[in-house]
Amino acid sequence: MQIELRYLSEKDKKEICGWKYDGKYAMYNLSDHEQMRREQCGFFNPEKEEEYCGTWEDGELVGFVHVCPGIQKITIGLGVRPELCGKHYGTTILKLVCEEVEKQYPGRWLCLYVRSWNQRAIKCYQNVGFCIEGTEFEMSTPAGKGMFYRMVRRY
Repeated sequence: MQIELRYLSEKDKKEICGWKYDGKYAMYNLSDHEQMRREQCGFFNPEKEEEYCGTWEDGELVGFVHVCPGIQKITIGLGVRPELCGKHYGTTILKLVCEEVEKQYPGRWLCLYVRSWNQRAIKCYQNVGFCIEGTEFEMSTPAGKGMFYRMVRRY
């Protein structure tokens, strides 16, 4: 599996907004493309647009990442095309992102937040060297309030 990273076009963003997850994962469905654009949410926020990249395999958009640099740490978020979830794309994408972050931000540690019920994601992150730090805590996100773990990867 050869994955490449590049910035998202308007067409890519529209495609991602159309991704629909099933069951308990439906909470990760994004709002309508036009609504997100109007409200400047996520990758439509002009101040944060460059923090987002898409991931492609053989010309197909397979995921996207949000890399938010801080002084000591880099916070990462990712999404995988719904029909590719559970097929190791998350692990492959995250490995690539970690390599790129190490090059661009040497010495900074990586952090991500995951809902505590999402064992599929937790396992993916652990496969790339992330460890749960601390205890479960409540946090509010655009997808709603929930219980989360903070996971870190230090170099």
